[in-house]
Amino acid sequence: MDTPKKCAHVACPCPAPKDSDYCSTYCEGIGDVVDISCNCGHGHCDSTNAAPVA
Repeated sequence: MDTPKKCAHVACPCPAPKDSDYCSTYCEGIGDVVDISCNCGHGHCDSTNAAPVA
């Protein structure tokens, strides 16, 4: 069984499809930008659940 690969965007925990390094066009567009949250639109990446910045 193949283990799904993680999206290449650092802040995104989503699995990426086999034919891509990113889970979405949002993550592909933001690329290597380091962020504390992800706004790719997938349920567990909802920006309203992001930790507040101190």
